[in-house]
Amino acid sequence: EAAEEGSRHSNVSLPGRMRTVTTRTDFGEDGERVEQKSAAGMRRLLPLHPDSMLRMTLDATGMVLLAYDSVMVPYMVAWEKGLEGPFLVSAWVTVFFWSVDIVANFATSFTKNDVVVTDWARIAKQYMKTWLVLDVLVVGIDWIAIVLHLAYGSGDDGSSAQGPSNLKVVRLLKATRMVRVFAVLRTGRFAQVQDTVMRRAQVLGINLHCQFVLGISKLVFIIMWLNHMGSCVWWMFIKNVRNSSAMSDTGSSWYDLMADDYDVPSLEESGNMDGFWYLSGLYWSVTAMFSGASFRPPNNSAEAAFSLTFVIFGMLFGSTLISAVAAMLVDFQMVQRDQNDKLRTLRKFLRQHHVQPMLSISIQNQVVDRMAQEKRLSSDDVPVLSLLSVHLRASLWHEIYAPALTSLAFFRNLDTVDDTLIKDLCTEAVVTKTVKPGEEIFAAHTPMSEAYQLFSGCLQY
Repeated sequence: EAAEEGSRHSNVSLPGRMRTVTTRTDFGEDGERVEQKSAAGMRRLLPLHPDSMLRMTLDATGMVLLAYDSVMVPYMVAWEKGLEGPFLVSAWVTVFFWSVDIVANFATSFTKNDVVVTDWARIAKQYMKTWLVLDVLVVGIDWIAIVLHLAYGSGDDGSSAQGPSNLKVVRLLKATRMVRVFAVLRTGRFAQVQDTVMRRAQVLGINLHCQFVLGISKLVFIIMWLNHMGSCVWWMFIKNVRNSSAMSDTGSSWYDLMADDYDVPSLEESGNMDGFWYLSGLYWSVTAMFSGASFRPPNNSAEAAFSLTFVIFGMLFGSTLISAVAAMLVDFQMVQRDQNDKLRTLRKFLRQHHVQPMLSISIQNQVVDRMAQEKRLSSDDVPVLSLLSVHLRASLWHEIYAPALTSLAFFRNLDTVDDTLIKDLCTEAVVTKTVKPGEEIFAAHTPMSEAYQLFSGCLQY
């Protein structure tokens, strides 16, 4: 019949992906089939979905650049580094990426009340109301810094011979890029990227290990970043507290002692010792934060007050971060021990009942795979829901179950007749059932006393 008509159409709806694929099969004059595929929403990339792979890739790249900014900007400000060598290359890469990101934000849809908004005008209005001004300000400062560098050049110390005051102001304004770090974290982009990674790790069955690695990595990065900031602040403090009556009440300071110890006229003119000064500051920060001691005791009142403030800060934040790492390690070990105990019991059961090796391996592999899958929680798994009032609990069940019911024309029509019927059904007649892959839900020719409505996943008949 299709050959006589010359074409055949088939529509396939992909639930949860918000797109429909249409396949058209044409038959030429010689009877050869010619297929043409069009994907409404698949080829049409714009506007980008907030959870699309391209958007996630941009956000992940932005996270890497933000981590770089959070480390290098304090270092460049403390050591007064100009845009030379690798710093200039990174500046070009950063400014180009964030300029492209501004354009991409105008082409990225957003979610409002669980609905993805794809209208171009509303997308632009939403972005202009939120982060456009901040993004343009920070990216504009980066472009100004590069333009001034190209216009004036840079000396050995990173300052311009023709426009030193301009470049120093721009160098200080580069610290505003730190605002971008906190702004992006506040928008939840990092959480979206992490959620995407966790979903893919769950598919591979390594979500527990991935969650542990991500948690430890975040805490280690925070600890190292705080000590990196401590090293930069320590160096800036040393350069500003010198042997003078205004800053030193003892006639001695770290600056003078370090210059005498390493036989240099001044710390700024110490040749290629910037790396050593940075590592010395990092060592001072780590020892002061975690032990309260330091290899360089204070030599005047200003240094004593600075060291005391840093030690108190380290006692509060350092101990909190270390305890968080320890708690995460203990939790991971407990989960691993529980899983190992269950598998040990399973292997003992199979061995005592003389199960064939091939079947035993298949059973163990399936158990391991299903233990790695995240369980979908039901109301029975959340005892605190019993504390809700009747009205609030009814509203909760309606929020959860109503979209699945009203996706059917029968229940939509009932909802138009009685607006309370769907809410009553959700409260009194609907329960959640979670099944594992391969489990049989119902069989043919079996009397049933209940109906099933697919909430998520797929069924095979």
